[in-house]
Amino acid sequence: SISRWSDDGTKVLIMDPARFAVEICPRYFRHRNFNSFTRLLNMYQFHKVQNASPDAKVVCFAHFHFLRDKKDGLSKIQRKSSSSSGEVEGGQPRTGIEALVARDVWEKTNQEIDQMQKRLRPESLASVSTWMRKVLDLERETKQLRETNHRLRQMEKDRAQLCSQIAAQNQLILKLRAEIQQRKKD
Repeated sequence: SISRWSDDGTKVLIMDPARFAVEICPRYFRHRNFNSFTRLLNMYQFHKVQNASPDAKVVCFAHFHFLRDKKDGLSKIQRKSSSSSGEVEGGQPRTGIEALVARDVWEKTNQEIDQMQKRLRPESLASVSTWMRKVLDLERETKQLRETNHRLRQMEKDRAQLCSQIAAQNQLILKLRAEIQQRKKD
């Protein structure tokens, strides 16, 4: 593997920095430079640690809050900043490492919410399913009502045309009766 945790879970070991720079860095950063990645880690107060491994190319980094299986510490990893607030400008990550941390926090939060929903209220999933079914039924019913409304409007137009024709025919009949009566008198 390119990187892994140390046995005690307190350090991240980059087994092959050159391969890490070529394969991993471009996925999350706009560079393929391991030294730039190291500078980014330093900006987040990660420290390079002397490696006890006999392999000289392995690089170790550590941070007090970055520990294996301890995701609650991730939110405490902050970028060093000259401003006192330490906030990210505009709410957007400024660097790839911030994006990584934000993504990890987001995924962890979503996983925790999913687990809580399943654990605390499994019936809520059924209620969502029932709600969705009701929404689909209402949409189907709305479509049927629109089609019925369209047919009724067409029938109303046809009825109005028939009434108009009947009225025209009644006038013609009255005219013809008047002519017939006139001829009888003559």
